[in-house]
Amino acid sequence: VSLLKVTPMIAGSNGAAPAASSPTRTPAALLVALFLAVTFAAVGGAVLYYRGEANEVFDDARTQIETISQLKLRQLESWRMERLGDGEVLRARNASSQPLLDALRDAARPEVQPGQQQWLEAYLTAYHQYDRIFIVDADGRLRLSMPNSNEMPATALLAAAARAVRTDEVALVDLYVDEHD
Repeated sequence: VSLLKVTPMIAGSNGAAPAASSPTRTPAALLVALFLAVTFAAVGGAVLYYRGEANEVFDDARTQIETISQLKLRQLESWRMERLGDGEVLRARNASSQPLLDALRDAARPEVQPGQQQWLEAYLTAYHQYDRIFIVDADGRLRLSMPNSNEMPATALLAAAARAVRTDEVALVDLYVDEHD
């Protein structure tokens, strides 16, 4: 007597034998993978957005700084032209300034005349952007300081002023900080 064991074979819908069992993903694992993908996409998008915004803010700041620097440059150019214009007014050959220029060229006359001092005081009063006027001769000697002061101008300023008197041209020592400051 032999025993036969019969195992029923369950066929698939197409009549084929079932495939070897494969591990199936559970719904929780799929949700975790989906969550990680969405998280990485969101972080990547946030990084790209942040970089774009940072670049835009940087570009805006650079544009503003460039605009301000251009305005300051124009302001300095205007300031320089005004100072040179003031020097041209003082240098001009008119009835008020000619005696002063003659006195500065004449080394034998150490003093500037009182009328010339009054003219310079009026000039200093009219132009409120100046607090002092130094008059220097062609040798670089200080001939007059308005208002009177014991403070000597810087050596470099005296040399530049003497050069301007000798050449009869207006000179400007831009933004000079002397040895007294």
